Amino acid sequence: MVVRSERGLTLTELTVVMVLATLVMVGLMTFYFSSQATWMDGSTQAVTQREATLVIKEIASQVHRSAKAEVQSDAADPAHDELILKDRLDNELCRFTYMASDSLLHKRIGPLGGPTSVDKGPVAISKLERFNLVSIGDSLLDIQMIQLRSASGQHVRIASTVALYNNPTP
Repeated sequence: MVVRSERGLTLTELTVVMVLATLVMVGLMTFYFSSQATWMDGSTQAVTQREATLVIKEIASQVHRSAKAEVQSDAADPAHDELILKDRLDNELCRFTYMASDSLLHKRIGPLGGPTSVDKGPVAISKLERFNLVSIGDSLLDIQMIQLRSASGQHVRIASTVALYNNPTP
């Protein structure tokens, strides 16, 4: 009689190996997608924080050039003030306005409605949720809150106080 060696895998062994391999792959894929989502959230929040800093920097730059800062509040929209910056002769130099049409903060140079009035467009591309300011005397502007919303929906808040240097030249 000839004895044959039986080598190979049984269907049960093959099924167990496939189930274990599938569980390992599902675990690795879950970890990868979770890490990717965390990285995207952090990345969009970092971009929005940088934009908030640039908004403060742009406002501060224009405020330093101004002699007077007027803050206009709208009772219908208490979340969004308007900042009007003027020179010593009370001529409007610059205006920061929330535009409801695109939910962004826009910068306008020159008097509103005047022949030299130019909308320079949005200061940042992140949606503006709050823009609250207070003019303190003739020398300070308190930016109480600028709140932007990142692409992932997280809120970024920033505040500052800026001095007016009474320098009318732009």
